[in-house]
Amino acid sequence: MGSGSRRHLEVHICTPAGKVVTGAHPAITVNDAMVPVAVMEGVGEGAADLHYGNNVNLRPGQEVTVVVRLKGQQAVFHATVSKSSSM
Repeated sequence: MGSGSRRHLEVHICTPAGKVVTGAHPAITVNDAMVPVAVMEGVGEGAADLHYGNNVNLRPGQEVTVVVRLKGQQAVFHATVSKSSSM
């Protein structure tokens, strides 16, 4: 992903009714670079905060396109990385 600051990228996958999807194996890319996907939960949050993602290097002010693919469906997100060093 190149040099930059480490940012935590997390993707929450839910059913249309809002139920957290467990056991998913999404493919995630940031600006066409594959992200090694880990299954995570927030500390003390438990299964209600189950999410997929990893830490990625992103430059402050960088424009990013995140693509999440799962079972023939995809979601695309466009964002600009904060120029602030605080998260």
